[in-house]
Amino acid sequence: MDINIRIPILKDFSIERVIAQTNIKSDEVGNLSLNKDQLAQVIGKIDNWVWCIDETSNEGWLPKSSLKLSTIIIPHLGANIDFRITLTIKNQSQRFNFQQDLENFISNDIGIFTQIDWTDTLHIVFEASHRVISTKKILLEDFKAKKYIKCLLELTNFKRSSAVIIIEANDTEGKTQYLEENDEKSDGKLNPKLISGEILRYTCNAYGGCGNVYQNGRLSITNYRFLFTSSSKYDYVLSVPHYAIDNFSVNIGQITITSKDLRVIDYYVSQDVMAYVLDKYSELDGMHFCFDYYLAFYTSSDYGWSIYEPEREFTRMGAFDSGNWKKVDVNYDYKFCESYPAVLLQPSYITDDELRIIANFRSRRRIPTVTWVGKNSTLFRSSQPCVGVFYSRCKEDEDYMSKTQIKYIIDARPKLSARANKVRGKGFEHSAYYARCKMLFMNIPNIHKIKSSYEALKNITSKDDFLLLLHNSKWLNRLKSILSSAKAVADFLIYEKSSVLIHCSDGWDRTSQISALAQILIDPFYRTFHGFQVLICKDWISFGHKFKDRGSCTSDNSPIFIQFLDAVYQILRQNTSEFQFTNYYLLFLAEAVYSGKYGTFMGNSEKDLKEFSDKTLSVWKEEDSEFFNIGYKTSNLEILSVKTQISSLVFWDYFYKWNVN
Repeated sequence: MDINIRIPILKDFSIERVIAQTNIKSDEVGNLSLNKDQLAQVIGKIDNWVWCIDETSNEGWLPKSSLKLSTIIIPHLGANIDFRITLTIKNQSQRFNFQQDLENFISNDIGIFTQIDWTDTLHIVFEASHRVISTKKILLEDFKAKKYIKCLLELTNFKRSSAVIIIEANDTEGKTQYLEENDEKSDGKLNPKLISGEILRYTCNAYGGCGNVYQNGRLSITNYRFLFTSSSKYDYVLSVPHYAIDNFSVNIGQITITSKDLRVIDYYVSQDVMAYVLDKYSELDGMHFCFDYYLAFYTSSDYGWSIYEPEREFTRMGAFDSGNWKKVDVNYDYKFCESYPAVLLQPSYITDDELRIIANFRSRRRIPTVTWVGKNSTLFRSSQPCVGVFYSRCKEDEDYMSKTQIKYIIDARPKLSARANKVRGKGFEHSAYYARCKMLFMNIPNIHKIKSSYEALKNITSKDDFLLLLHNSKWLNRLKSILSSAKAVADFLIYEKSSVLIHCSDGWDRTSQISALAQILIDPFYRTFHGFQVLICKDWISFGHKFKDRGSCTSDNSPIFIQFLDAVYQILRQNTSEFQFTNYYLLFLAEAVYSGKYGTFMGNSEKDLKEFSDKTLSVWKEEDSEFFNIGYKTSNLEILSVKTQISSLVFWDYFYKWNVN
């Protein structure tokens, strides 16, 4: 077998140091003394002892239990040093020379080794100014699992420091085949592949890194994304839409992007082109690409926007069969409640004036309204009541609850949080005034805690302590709370034949999650491909989930919809044949939310989307064979079963997406 080996980058020169946590005094030969908070540099370690050198060049052993260890990166430690690395396999040697690029060192050399086996050993000799400063051995079979290895070299003879090198190995047969599959220009420059509506603004040579993917290639800035192009099949890991960027920072020769889909991407570019890169990026706004994408695309006349029509959906449910419900247009111009849909389903007896009185008693005027009608029960949703610390009441609101026979009020919040809202003039229904209703608090955290759990999942799939990190994130605990709440609502509606009202604070985050999940459990239509789209349009978009704000770079950012898709996946995984769509469709929607390609997720309400419907594409126009479940079978189950204990939940594929292993 022949293989190609590259070492594209040498970086992160660092030293390890200790800080004494207490006074360390010792008269024993070979031991070192330090005062509290005094610094020393680490030279070596053994068991519970560390060999250090202090600021006056005294050396000796220190007890690890009395020290705080830390690693300090020193960017210019290797400045102006002639570095080279020699790799040897069997009797074959190849030398790699490095050129300084700010604090990093880049090599474009490729070493070819012939007639070797995966069982052979790779010997590394690291030199600085023709003096050996480190050696290391790596088994070639380590490259079978992953093409890139991040290797730490202890530079004991070079200022007692360490450095990181990235080693890439490919068998030449596989590499040649892949290069043939990529469309390269005759001048050797990689040709970026653009999608419809995408316009190239600037391109330059760059080195990219994310997780365990490290590549030399071309960085292109388009009106849609940072697009990385190389000869690797993992370029997608290093390419990110502008709309998906959560944080953007610049250092000397380095751009670091933290994305909303849990990536941290580093681009290393020459300092003389950095100004051009930043200039082109500053001209762009990720939200604008959905308009360019629309102009470049040809599809049917409505572009997917007519998938949901309220009256048609309520008719499908049989809402108008009994005469108990009617369509009202009190919000036809969105002035009654700008975050609610134009068409509302309300009890036949109710008047517009009564609805206006109730609106004044509900946070943000989000009145109780019907979202699903069954044979023997009805599902309502609203925001919290404005009761305050003095237990204000509204007779019309109380009558509404009584006449519609709502038995359960599901408050998604922890009771303590709901009670705290009373100080701000809001709160929850007082049991003395809603005697026929039973209050249940679901203890689901707010958007900020969900965001914290989500961000704790960043890069954990490549960590050895993955299970501990997953546990500490509390992501599965939050998922369990949502699923348990939805299951309870479904049970009340079907088994008890009792009507239910769901709300949280404003009724557009946790309320949408519980309401939509409960309907998936009880209504087979919402488990079809088309029905699932209708459900999202109805209970998320039209009822005012703030897709724009939740996908922004502000403090309102939170992955509420991603969490909902994860919960749907848990139900789908336990009831695969009951769903017409697959996990691939859920993954597609999760990516689409942060892609900036579709107008569907660009607004905070149905009202907002009016300005997008004739100027952008809807995500509902997308169809692919992978989205459809060939094993789908309709059944007569009244309600889907779902196990909600943490031991029955699994870590969703979405979070493995950027781990190429």
